[in-house]
Amino acid sequence: MHTAKNLQALFQQLGIINVAGAHDALSAKLAEQAEFDAVWASGFGLSSSLKCIPDASFITLTEQLDIERNMAEAITIPIVADCDTGYGNALNVMRVVSDHERAGIAAILY
Repeated sequence: MHTAKNLQALFQQLGIINVAGAHDALSAKLAEQAEFDAVWASGFGLSSSLKCIPDASFITLTEQLDIERNMAEAITIPIVADCDTGYGNALNVMRVVSDHERAGIAAILY
């Protein structure tokens, strides 16, 4: 959860927060080494790099979380995950949030 607090601290600072899009652990690590403040785990980036498909809810929550978990293990800067599909109803959304918290993701976007 420390990355969530780090992201919250970034939001409280004046100025621009530099966030790089990443699609796997390597691109996340490169973003961190380039001194970006955070990483954006883009739905399109994950879908296109994993299966060369559009961001149209084709990859599963498990596939997305596997990639994001690898990213979280590789870097110390916060990760914001693109979860705009929600993977179903309100109960699914609750699971998505909980799974992402356990995976070390700082924030999600719905």
